[in-house]
Amino acid sequence: MFTPRQHMLFFTVFAVILAFFIGRIGALDSGAALLWGGILGIALYRLQRRNILVREDLDTSRAKGHRPGSAASPDRLSSDTPAPATMAAAAPDQPPKLDAPRVGKADDLTRITGVGPKLEANLNDMGYYHFDQIAAWSPRETAWMDENLPGAAGRVTRDDWVEQARAIVADPGKD
Repeated sequence: MFTPRQHMLFFTVFAVILAFFIGRIGALDSGAALLWGGILGIALYRLQRRNILVREDLDTSRAKGHRPGSAASPDRLSSDTPAPATMAAAAPDQPPKLDAPRVGKADDLTRITGVGPKLEANLNDMGYYHFDQIAAWSPRETAWMDENLPGAAGRVTRDDWVEQARAIVADPGKD
C-alpha cells in the first residue's frame, strides 16, 4: 500500500505531465500548464485521501462487528431501557438521520420501487428507517444520497424515491 505522501506525489506528477502535454498542443503555455497541473494533482490527492479515510472508518467499524446505531455499537448508551430515536448529526447536504428506528420498528422501505432488501439494509445502516424521512429529502439531499448510498448509483433520483415516499406517507394503506 502506498503512503499518503506517495499518493500525493503520484497524483501531482500525473497531473503535471498531463497539463504539460496539454500545454504542448497549444492550449496553455508551459508555466500555466505546470501550475494547473500541480493544482489538479493536489485536488486529486485530496479526493483520493478523503475516500481512503472514509473506507478505513467503515472497515474499522465492520471489523469490530457492529453497525452504527445498533445495540452492539459502542456509540450507544448501555442501559436496560432502549434509548428513543434521535436525530443524528449529518454532513452538510446529508439528509437528517436517526440513531435507531422510532418505536423500535422500521418501515418496510422495499415498498418503494427500486429499493430491494440490500438497499433497504444500506438505508437502515445509514440511519434512514421511515418513509417520512425519505419524503422530506430536498433536491440537494437527494443528490447527496445518489452519490453516497452504496448500491444506488443514481437510483434515488431515477426512481423518484421522494415522491413515492410522499405518496406512501399520504396514503399508508395503498401499495
